[in-house]
Amino acid sequence: MKAIDIHGHIASWPTLNDTEEAILTSMENHGIRFTLVSHCDAAEFPSVGDETPRGLDSMAIHEELLAFQRANPSRIGGYFWIRPHDEKVTPKLREYIHEHRGDIYGLKFHPYTAQIKINDPRMDDYYRLA
Repeated sequence: MKAIDIHGHIASWPTLNDTEEAILTSMENHGIRFTLVSHCDAAEFPSVGDETPRGLDSMAIHEELLAFQRANPSRIGGYFWIRPHDEKVTPKLREYIHEHRGDIYGLKFHPYTAQIKINDPRMDDYYRLA
């Protein structure tokens, strides 16, 4: 029996530089059949304690993850990393999620790095979207 890893990521952070190749190699080495991946470059803040938003477009970053996923459809699934501080659930975001819902396995929320509580009212629209 092969395992499913539900917490993989790709990123280009100075403290986290996980690559697509590293994920695939790890899967082979450890008998992992499928990995759910998020792209950490979509996080609002570059590191805990730094309140300067990264300013990168989350949909553009997610396109990188979708390319990895589409190149490995039977092995990789993707989480869309949400930004409750600087990105609201807009019609454009809702349309993007709907358009790619066959490829998006879930919404990635990281309360620690997002510096927000899970019951914060800014999360409500994301819960409805999910």
